[in-house]
Formats: sequence, structure tokens, C-alpha cells
Amino acid sequence: MTVWSISTDSVVLNGGRHDEAEQRIVGQFVELTNGCPVRLRPWVVRYLLPRELDAVAAEAGLHLLERHADGGSEAFTPESRRHVSVYCPA
Repeated sequence: MTVWSISTDSVVLNGGRHDEAEQRIVGQFVELTNGCPVRLRPWVVRYLLPRELDAVAAEAGLHLLERHADGGSEAFTPESRRHVSVYCPA
């Protein structure tokens, strides 16, 4: 659980769980506001590995134009934790 935001009358906590096998991250924002009931805001992220994303793009008629490890020009490597991929029509 981490503090997402905090003010004089409220706090929002964020907790999540990563299921690597399912490639999903499931979480919940828990909002505590003075004088109000607890508010729960669930969220789910389903992610694809770059090779899976490339396959989905190919099915949609796109091909990979370039891939970087960031929003600039840092080279994408197997150790990269993120990527920016640019596709164009085939």
C-alpha cells in the first residue's frame, strides 16, 4: 500500500498485486475523506510483451517501424523495463 495523495481532509491509498503468469496488475485506490464513507476505486492493467504487441499489430495490418527504451532514442534491449514502439501501415 502506498500513499497516492494526501491533503488536510483526505488521503488516497493505492495497493496492487502483480500476476506475472496472467500478465495483469490488479489494484485498488482507497479514498478516505473526512465525513464521507470509504470510497473504493478498482483498477486493472493487462499488459503485453513486445513480441505479443507486435503480433497484435501485425494482425491489424501494421508493422514495427521503430522501438526505443524510452520516449527519446535510448536503444531497446532485452534488459529494458519499458518501451515505446512506433507502428505504421504495412
